Amino acid sequence: MATPETIRYCNNVYEEFTRLSDFIWKMNSQIHTLREIELRKLDLYYPDDAEMRQLRWNAEAKKLDYWFPITLNYSSVVQVFITLETSLRRTCNLLHKDRKLPLRPSEIKGGQIEKYLIFLGRLCGVSISNLTLLPQMDVLTKIRDCIVHTSGFIGDSRDEKDLRNAITSKRFLSQEDIQWRKEKGIQNKKEEGEIQVIKAELGDRLWIELDYSHTCCSYAKDFVDNIHKLVDLK
Repeated sequence: MATPETIRYCNNVYEEFTRLSDFIWKMNSQIHTLREIELRKLDLYYPDDAEMRQLRWNAEAKKLDYWFPITLNYSSVVQVFITLETSLRRTCNLLHKDRKLPLRPSEIKGGQIEKYLIFLGRLCGVSISNLTLLPQMDVLTKIRDCIVHTSGFIGDSRDEKDLRNAITSKRFLSQEDIQWRKEKGIQNKKEEGEIQVIKAELGDRLWIELDYSHTCCSYAKDFVDNIHKLVDLK
């Protein structure tokens, strides 16, 4: 049964994901603004020197095309995971307190997300295998682990095989989003490549587009919201 405390908590979770989603979108959009600024600087700094214009643009373009996007979207995906994990922890702690359950989430062995799902399944009767967007949360977890533990170099990840399969099959997207793309005729275009594997100096590396870091935030919000409904927190 929802109480004023749980309603307030669920609203706070919704707001946290919404603010994060807005941050991801707006910070990425700044790259386009910076590109326009840097292009104007070429005329300002080197109006009659084509060689210096090219040298400066080579340096700026690498930042705008690679370093800024990869930094923003790697950090965004990690922050989505942190917000997801924190929300599940708070949810399980609240359920433990309100329902006087025999085990605390911290007493259950498992990974950062896994132990909360075990808690919800064993002690709260949630059918974990049927949770909406569970496959996408699994991919998100593996992507986060690859970023944090191997700096995104997929060949060094313990989940390399599954990650490559998830990227090829688009399993990081919901079935609804995959179907929407088919209906819109989006095939083999940039819009379909929210996650790619690119060649880097040290090996194959994950490339995360804005579309994925923004979309996975929405997925995580809906995933937690579904759990709140299943355990009658809202």
